[in-house]
Order: sequence, then structure tokens, then C-alpha cells
Amino acid sequence: MQSGFSFSLLSLVLWIGAVVSIHAGWNYYTANHSLLGQLEDQDPELIGPTTACLTSSVVFGTFFGAGDPSVDRYVWTITDAAGEELYYQTGGSDAQEIEFPFTSAGTYTVSLQVIRNGNQNFFRASQQVVVERGPRFVMPPDIVFCGNDPVQITAIDPNDPTIGNFSFEWYRVAGQVLGTENTFTATQPGRHYVRVISAACEVVASTFVGPAIEVEVRASANRVCEGQHVTYTPDTPVLARWAYQRQGSNELRSLGSSFALDLHTSELDGVGQYTVFFYVDDPDRPGCALERRINLEVVAGAGEFTLAKLQDADGCELPTGAFEIRTQDGFDAITVSDGAGNFANLAAGSVRTVNGLVPGIYTVTGRSGTCTVSRTIRIENENPNEAIPFTVEAIDQSCSETGVRVGALRIDFGGVSQSGSYRVVRSNGAVVAGTFDNETEVAVNVPPGSYEVEIRDAANCAQPGSVMYEVEGNRQVNFSVPASLQVCESFELFPSSTEELTYTVVRPDGSSVAGSSGVGFVVDQTGTYQFTAISTDPNLCPRTREVEVVVNEPVRFEPVFQQIDCSGRQMYTTELFGRDPNSVIIRWYSENGTIVGRNPQFFPPLTGNYLLEVQPRASSACEVSPIPFEVVVPLRSTEVEIQGSPFCNEDAFTTLTLDVGNPEAVRAIEWFQRNEEGEWVWLLEFNDQQSIDVVDEGEYQVVVRNQIGCRLGTATLEVGRTEVEPLGLEDSYEICSEEGIFPTLQAAGYAEVVWFLDGQPISDQPSYRVMSPGNYEVRVVSEEGCEMVSAFEVLEGCALMIRMPDAMVVGDPQRDFRIYAHPDIDEVEVFIYQRTGELIFHATSRVGSGTEPVCSWDGQMNGRPITVGTYPVVVRYRSGRLGLDEVMRRFLVVVQ
Repeated sequence: MQSGFSFSLLSLVLWIGAVVSIHAGWNYYTANHSLLGQLEDQDPELIGPTTACLTSSVVFGTFFGAGDPSVDRYVWTITDAAGEELYYQTGGSDAQEIEFPFTSAGTYTVSLQVIRNGNQNFFRASQQVVVERGPRFVMPPDIVFCGNDPVQITAIDPNDPTIGNFSFEWYRVAGQVLGTENTFTATQPGRHYVRVISAACEVVASTFVGPAIEVEVRASANRVCEGQHVTYTPDTPVLARWAYQRQGSNELRSLGSSFALDLHTSELDGVGQYTVFFYVDDPDRPGCALERRINLEVVAGAGEFTLAKLQDADGCELPTGAFEIRTQDGFDAITVSDGAGNFANLAAGSVRTVNGLVPGIYTVTGRSGTCTVSRTIRIENENPNEAIPFTVEAIDQSCSETGVRVGALRIDFGGVSQSGSYRVVRSNGAVVAGTFDNETEVAVNVPPGSYEVEIRDAANCAQPGSVMYEVEGNRQVNFSVPASLQVCESFELFPSSTEELTYTVVRPDGSSVAGSSGVGFVVDQTGTYQFTAISTDPNLCPRTREVEVVVNEPVRFEPVFQQIDCSGRQMYTTELFGRDPNSVIIRWYSENGTIVGRNPQFFPPLTGNYLLEVQPRASSACEVSPIPFEVVVPLRSTEVEIQGSPFCNEDAFTTLTLDVGNPEAVRAIEWFQRNEEGEWVWLLEFNDQQSIDVVDEGEYQVVVRNQIGCRLGTATLEVGRTEVEPLGLEDSYEICSEEGIFPTLQAAGYAEVVWFLDGQPISDQPSYRVMSPGNYEVRVVSEEGCEMVSAFEVLEGCALMIRMPDAMVVGDPQRDFRIYAHPDIDEVEVFIYQRTGELIFHATSRVGSGTEPVCSWDGQMNGRPITVGTYPVVVRYRSGRLGLDEVMRRFLVVVQ
């Protein structure tokens, strides 16, 4: 198996949403997976697919262990054909079911061990999974869509010699096949899927085709009647270009630039099918614009009909009023206000009469489909004495400092206080109604238009005005700002207008700032901003528009590394710290700025440098720097060693310690002991322990694993029992600094020796000459690893080791030369020389009790007495207990 971490671009596609159907074995698994809940309380069983289809990236296999997860411990391993462990997982209920990504073709072995109540052989099973190679995809995970330019997507390499074995189905919505070739031309943004089918595999892969920036446009309607409005609002504050095209026409007509579009059907070319275009330039890709197309259908209005008065009413108590409805077009229904009439299914040319009417203004509404049209007609009161008399003055709009003063209709009751109600009816049927109590006049604010007025007294007797009243409007400056705005910290907003205007902006905190056309205004407060625009043209009134602003903080995010299998495959996830992924825009970039992913999960195609950027959705962009990260080959192994000693002499236990080259990579430690049958028995009680104490001889093994259970390394150690000879040192020793008597102690034959004086190490040699009093300790380790410690005390004590005379008389046995030795001395050797260097006496003696001389000399040499004089004497003495091997030099005077 390949050990390094290397992906090709071919692996990209399946990481971003492949759906793989696995044949025979997989079908068996999925068919039985619904029964898994029923199997939980039964005996363990290995359930999973036996075949899989791979498309050069990954195919996931799910395996189930059944059993009782409340008491069972599941141990899963997956190995390749060479026996290399690719996956390992152990646990209780969290390991009852596992999912493994197969990343290469071949034969794999899935093994399950279930431990129940300490029985490590309660259940063992394994099965093979044959993974077959499917098509090799070459389409990238993300394709930038520039404007309306079509892009070609190729599923698999056209030069693949097996391409003839595959059939293709391209689609965006399941069941709607858009293409059946290896290459497909995408003309619309969005996710595109391709199903590739062969005799062995059926695989679905996908890629996302879209612009580099994301803006969605909301339309208030996609079907309107003539005379109506439709509004288009982007979810992000962008100044867009708008245009429309009528179906069947090649002409694209501009609708100008604005943050939002309020489109009246009068700006179009009548009834028909239209496409409304929205364009925003990509600042990072000059010449490339984001384009959105929204379909719009304009249908004919409800049609035309006329109203003709036949008779006014004789009075409120005499309902003799009547009028006639004559249709020029067919209508589904025509209704008259106040319940005065309701007519259904009228053909063109129909005539209907409405009679029995009291005085008042009546609104007649015709409906055809979803479209309506309204007309009004007055039925006057022929008895003016029973109604409230009034006059009406129309007041036109006028300019104010921030816009226009609203127009009004002033209703005057001739200085008489009156009580009742009013209805002001616009020519399009819109009604403004209200009441008055003891008022001499009433002012009703209305927009520009044509109006009729109806006054009713307290008894509900109506008197309509006799004429139509016109309220004229004033032209206002025109500019565009978004009605609402989501801002990340701050945003510079440029009002859009074709006119030269001066702006005054009032912030939510009450402060204001002024500027002219082309000047940006910083928006950094949550609340309502008021933009007021003024023109130098005296014929144009100012206009004020409000922008509701919400200021948000930048999105907290970071890439999080996850290794997903033991062969080194990697995945990065977007950590959003609790934020909804649907509320943000995620971009994964290669080092050169190419978008390589838009999902919360990212599977790097290659090692190298990448960047992650997250921006809030439907908001201005945040001033944040993309977070760089480097994809490297993950650590797949580390040096592992067991440090430990055998059972030494009568030790009841010995300690084994794990030594790891890269301890920061280790997340799990497992210890095993080989039993008499040669099987490894898991020592569960020692899980994750760095050091363990064992009481049995035998072979031990340790396995270290990373955070996803992959085996990083293994070590074994044979632990036996050994007998080690004791050090044989005394409890105390004496030295004599005055005499230069410093014993040399031996600790030979050991692998390691360390001498300590008062707790401080002083030597690591096998022998050590003790030259200072104090508390000593020697620690030794045998070749087998057994450690021993011996402590002793050294005292200053100048006891004479050798006593001898410095003069003698030849022939006098009471005054001869004799040597006495300390009982701790083992052996004494004596040399007496002439001054010329000639040896005249030599003796070697073992020491006895110490009370008897070990050596004596009568002064004879070759049977004759030596002459008077001074003779050099050399005495060598040895002591094993004291560690002494000393030489003493003296002079002997021979007298008569």
C-alpha cells in the first residue's frame, strides 16, 4: 500500500458530494439496516457490505456489530491485502456501528472482536470487502461562472481507454436528464450532477458552478397585471445594473443602476414574457460579472367597462338611484361596493343595471383572472336639505426641507359644527375614510390624484360632492439606497443617482454628516439612517429615504484538521463557534486564489498551502484576512520502546514503561500479554497508562494510536526472572587522612554503576576510592536490567594498620625486628634492602588475630649478622574488607 499522502485532482469530486451505490453486498446491508434496531439485544454479528465501487477518491462502507452495547466492548480493525492496519476503533455503544472510507481498489478484511464480561473471545468474526475501481472523475469541485458565459464540464478523462464502458446522465434536478455525453455545457449557476454507469458501478458526482460572489435577488412577484409594480431586492447591499429583455427579442434594454428596482409595467413593452437581468461586477475578476435572471410575466389588465348614471336618488329614504354597466371585454366577475351588485361571467358587450341606490359614491370593480380594474360613480341626493352641505378645497403638494408636504382635501362645513363621517375615493378605487365630531372643517391628507368626496351625517345619510377634485404633486429628486442593510462592523455606502445631489445623513445616534454625489457615507451603527437629497434645481423637491441598518461583528472561524483514515487522507472542517453554517459564505482557496471549495468540509486534493475565508451571508463583507494553513503529510508512525527490567531475585512485580518518539501524537495506549496459546490478551485495566506494574513473566506488547485510532507504533518486551549477586559491601568504612589511608571499593561486573555521597552523584566507575567521610550509596544495574542499591557510612578513624620498630639489636630476641598488623589486614609483605639496593630480607605473611607478629627478623643474612647501619624497609599490606592495598616506607636502624 502507498504510505505517503498524495491525492490527484481526480480525487476532488467524490469528496464534495459523491453518492455511490454499492452492488450485491451493499444492497444486502441496506436492506437489513432497518432491522438493526431489532438486533441490538441479540448476539454479536458482523453486518456490512462485501463489495464497493471506487471512483479514485473514496467510498464509505458502514459496518454493524449488533450485540448488546450496554455490556459489550467492540474492537474493529480493517486491514488491506498486505495486512497493514488501516482502521482501528474500540468502544461501547459509540463503536457498535462504524463507517470507513475505502480510498483504493483492492481486497480488505474487516474484523470484529466483541468482549463481554471480560471474555475476550466471546465473539470474533471477519469478512472481506472487494473494492472495484470505478470511473476516474476529472471535473473540479468548483467552477467560477462568469456572467452568462457557458462553461463546459467534463466528467472523466476523454483519453481514458475505458470510457466506452460508461454511460452518462447530467442533471440538476433528479429525474430531469439534461445531457448524456461525457462533456456537458452548463448555462445556469448551481450544483450539477452526473451519473456514470458501468457494468460494475453506478456513481453520482457533483460540481458547483457559480459566481465568485454570492448575491440573491428577491422578487415581489413573478406574474403581474398591466399597471402594477414589482420590486426586486438583493440580499446584499450592492449597486447593481438592471435590464430587461422581452421574449422573442434580442434587444436588452437598460433599467439603470440602483440598490433595488421598483419596476412599473409601464416601463416595459406591454403584455408578454420578460427576463429581468441583475448584474454586479466581480471586483476580483475584472470583466466578470455576477448575473441573475428573473422571469416576469405581464398579463393584460382586467379589461374595460363603462358606467352611465341613469338616475340620482330622491333622498336617503328614497333609494331611486340607478346606473348602467357596459363591458367592452369579458369579465369573470364585477362587484359593486356596499353590496349593491355582484355579476359573474360577463361577456364582452354585456349590459347590467344597478338600481335601488341611496345617495353615495359607488366603486365598481371588475375581475378577470387575478387582475382587477375599478371605476367610481356618484349617485347624488336630490333632496339637499336632508344632508350636510359642504365645499372642498384641493391643496397641492409643496416642497419641504426634507421632501414634500403632503397634499390634502379641506372639507368646509360653512362654519357650522357638524358630526358624521367622510369617504374620499380616488379614481382607482382607493378609499380614505374617517369620522368627525362637532367640526367646522376636516382636512384629509392624500397623495396626488383625482378624488371624489362623500359626506354622511350622524343618521348615515350621504351627500356626494358634485365634482372631481385634483391634487397636484411635486417632482422630487431621485436616488437609490438599500432599504435595509446588514453591515459587518462598518460599510461605506454610496447613494446612487443620475442627478447631481447634495446629501445629508442623520445617523441613529442623532449626529449628521453632509456630502455630495460620489461621496461615500460610513455606516457603523445599528438603527435607522435617514438620507436626504437636495438638488440645485428649484423645480425638484428634496427626498428622504430611510435605511434600516444592523451592524454585526465579523464571523469567528478557523480551519480544523481531521485525519479520516490511517492511510493519511485528510479533511478540514470550518469551526464557526456555534454559528449556523447557512448564515455564512464559506470559501476555501488554493495558494493562487482559486476557489476549491464552498462547503463546511474541505478535502485537500494535494499537500500545500490553502486559505479559508468566511463572510456573513446577506451582508457587506468583513475586513478579515483569510486564515492560511498548510496541508502536510500527517504523522503515520513513531518510534516506540518498552523500558523495563526483569524480575530480580524475589521481586513480586516489575515496572514496564512506554517510551515514545512523538508523545504529542499519541491519544491511546494499549497493553497486551501473550498467553500460553500464543494469543495476545488485552490488558484492559492498563489502557492509556504510560507505566504498568506486572506480576507475571512472559512477553508483553504495547500499541500506541493517534486521535482516530490509527496504529502509530508497536513494541514488545520479554520479561523474565534473573538472580543477581549482592554487592557485598560493608555497612561502614574508616579512612585515615593523616596516614593517607583511603580504601578503594569495588562494584564490578555491572552494566551501570553510580556512586553517591550525601545524595549527590560522584562517580560512575566500577571502583571508587573513598577519600571523604559521609553517607555513601552505590546504585548498580545488572546486564539483565536489575537494579540494586547499597548504602554505607565512611568515618574518619586513624587506627594503625601496621606497627613495627624503627631500630633493632642483632642477636637480641627481645629487641629484634617484628611487625604487627590490624586484624582487618589480610596480608603483609616485607622488603628490607641494603643502601646499595640489594634485598637482604623478604617475607610474606597472612594476618591472624593481630596480637601476634605477622613477621619477625633477627638481623641475620646468610647466617651472619648484618653490620650496624640504616636500612630501608618497604611494607605492603592488603585488606579486602577495607579496600586497602597500601605500601609503607620506613628506615630501620641496626645497633650493637
